[in-house]
Amino acid sequence: MRLPIWGLHAIAAGYSLLFFAAALGKADSWRTWRAVLDNLFPRLGVLGLPLSLAVPVAEAIVGILLVSSPKLGLYGAAVLLAIFALVVVLQTKEHAGRNCSCFGALAPSMISTTLALRDLGLAVAAALVVLLAHDTAAGAFTGYEILVTFLLGLFVLLTGESFKLRRAASVVRNNEEAMSSD
Repeated sequence: MRLPIWGLHAIAAGYSLLFFAAALGKADSWRTWRAVLDNLFPRLGVLGLPLSLAVPVAEAIVGILLVSSPKLGLYGAAVLLAIFALVVVLQTKEHAGRNCSCFGALAPSMISTTLALRDLGLAVAAALVVLLAHDTAAGAFTGYEILVTFLLGLFVLLTGESFKLRRAASVVRNNEEAMSSD
């Protein structure tokens, strides 16, 4: 079975959005991300800062690779996600239910077996796509593909934020109604 170029690019675009969202989420919630790492790995000491920088930088590099060399990017995604899954499995016993700050405030996640399985599933899927695309000659995304990917990501982000704002407004409205009826 041969994966068509458009299929490879569509899948790589989705993974690219995932990795850019993770990197940007960590940058946006930098203090929370640093606190999570300090909590998970208290023995790191001075190595905590380099690790806290290395993870979002690696995510951004994989995100770039996904659009500049989709097969190589998917390979990188598979490796990075497998590492994340392993770290989560190793941390679940002691830290289950705590915030992992995987996407910062954009999409809070908790350390759990479910998170490890999600990361492992995404790693396996990326590896399978690389195998299916072994004979697909696919180069870098065109400017148009990058623009469409960016706009799709922006749409998904704004839609998600809209739902969060509506939920928060509903809670405030319900609290105000409850206080006014007292």
